[in-house]
Formats: sequence, C-alpha cells, structure tokens
Amino acid sequence: MQSPEINRPDVVLLVGGLGTRLRATLGESTPKALAQINGHPFLWYLLRYISEEGFHSVKLATAHLSESFQTEFGTYVPDGMTVKFSFEASPRGTGGAVVEALSIVETEPFIAMNGDSFVHAPLREMVEAHLASGAVATLALVEVENSARFGTVIVDESGQITAFREKTGLEVPGWINAGIYVLSKEAMSPVSDADVSSIEKDVFPTWVGRGLHGFKVVSPFIDIGLPETYEAAGQFFKECGYL
Repeated sequence: MQSPEINRPDVVLLVGGLGTRLRATLGESTPKALAQINGHPFLWYLLRYISEEGFHSVKLATAHLSESFQTEFGTYVPDGMTVKFSFEASPRGTGGAVVEALSIVETEPFIAMNGDSFVHAPLREMVEAHLASGAVATLALVEVENSARFGTVIVDESGQITAFREKTGLEVPGWINAGIYVLSKEAMSPVSDADVSSIEKDVFPTWVGRGLHGFKVVSPFIDIGLPETYEAAGQFFKECGYL
C-alpha cells in the first residue's frame, strides 16, 4: 500500500509571474493569480479544484507582489488546506520558481501547476500514471481547437513525449502543454539555484527520450494571460460549474 505522501503529493503553484499583458486591465498592484473572476480571485478556483481532487498541501511560489498573497490569504484558501510560501527577490522564470520552492516541498514526487491557467485534470490518476511509468516528469496535455498561440507536444503510443513543436501561428487543432506537471526532484537538475529559466524551454526538452511522459486530458482549458482570455474566464467557470 502506498503512503499518503505518495498518493497526495505537495502541489507547487507558480504565481510569481509579472502579468505584463494584463497590467492595463488589472493595474500595477494586482498579481495575475489574484485577478477577480465572478467575485473570486483566480487562485480561488485553482485551490478549490486542487482540494476537490483530494490534495491539501500547497506551496505558493511567489515573486512579483508576493505580499499580496499573504494579505489576501483568507479570500482564496479552502478550509482544511495548508499553504506555505516560497519567495523570489525577483522573478526567475518558471524553472527558477520551482527550484526555489523545492526547499519547502516535502514529497517525492510533487505536482507543479501554472498559476494562470485552468484545466480539470484528474490529478490522482495522473500521479498514478507517473509512478507506474517510472517517468522523471509527466505533463498534462490538452487538445485545443486553435493551437496558433501555443507550442504543441508530440507523444508516441507508449505515452512518451518525443518532441515539442514551436508555435506555428496556424489555426489548427493540437495537443498543448496544459501547465500541470508531476515531477521528480531529479527533473529539475538542469536548473541551478541561480538560473533564470523556463521549465518549458530549459528543463523539459532536456528530458525528451529520457523519461518525459504526457498525460492526455479531456477537459476545457483556459489561460488568463491575455485581456481577451481573462475576459472570457467568467463564462468559462460558469460553464464548468464554479459559481
């Protein structure tokens, strides 16, 4: 029987991004993850989903406007969830943020999630698939009708990721990185403590063919990184049943 720690890894939420494309909409003092949607911060939706999936230990990887997350703590944390914070003096990208958070991660493996996108991946099944495959890292993938603004991910029949393709600008369907990862701590070895790095560009490509797996998810997907997608988020969550 697996231990509770294996079945319920820590979840690292990456909420330290600058959100420059939303500055005109949110102003200078609101982090992207605390943007209001239907009366709740975006982070409220992420944590509610994590809690419903049965995971209750969350680490918030903060940088930009980090004090806001502590000030607004009571507006987004569900009952029964424990939250700890890691801090970066300046943003070091998604790779640097995960490495910074490792000092407070208590499980192996652990989950990392982008703090500006939402997809309803079955987290327990994803963790089980990661452990069964022996993967170094497992990425949730979701199919979108228009992959023009995303890079796409190629997976073979065994579930191994064989390639990442850059954005083409073509409005065609494709499987994209959904921003949820099950990671061994070894997965972050390409990044040093001092690096400014992207987990998508500097970490995952180094593991292609060496234990990098994809986990396909059938679910609606949204990221709120653009003014138009942020504006669409209210209707998105209503349709998902988050009122």
